[in-house]
Amino acid sequence: MSDKEPLAARVEAFDKELAAIIRAPETEVMQVPAPFFGKGDIYRITRRLTHHPLVLTVGVAGDAVVRLADNPDGYRALARKAQLRLENDALRLAYLTIFLETTRSFAHRFDIVRDTSEIQPRPGLDDATASRFSQAMDRYGRVLQPPTLTGSGPWQAAVYALRKQSLVRLDLTLTDDGAITGKETVLEPDLPIPYTL
Repeated sequence: MSDKEPLAARVEAFDKELAAIIRAPETEVMQVPAPFFGKGDIYRITRRLTHHPLVLTVGVAGDAVVRLADNPDGYRALARKAQLRLENDALRLAYLTIFLETTRSFAHRFDIVRDTSEIQPRPGLDDATASRFSQAMDRYGRVLQPPTLTGSGPWQAAVYALRKQSLVRLDLTLTDDGAITGKETVLEPDLPIPYTL
């Protein structure tokens, strides 16, 4: 977003600190596609710092401004104000994946993965660790797939992701009012992959 001021001005009445972060010269603001909202927007705010970036997500709809990171309940509250549209599977799946990507903790890695080619080993692994990584990728090569959705309401979704150093499967349920529940299963803990946020 080249002009950050409209968002900063809108946020300021609710959160002066966040408005100052948005206005900072080292901050980049990117609008996150949210086709499932009739009247609402989501933004990813990245402030470049010396050692690692500060990343925040915020949603706006009507007179509401909601910080989304670590705030799944805020996402649902935003959806109620943003004229949620879930009339087809594409919108429902987008709603679920954006939920995961914007309400996560930005203190550690969370990446949705679609196949094993998206998972790379740390450089310089010893032979035993490289073999363990290769065996894990062989084991999940036929399992990993893009996020999928089934059912006719409520809908079930399966999403594979890297959380911290682990490969996980998220089994989610979505209802027509936008409620999301689910559970996370660790498939492969402590993968020898690069450490990153």
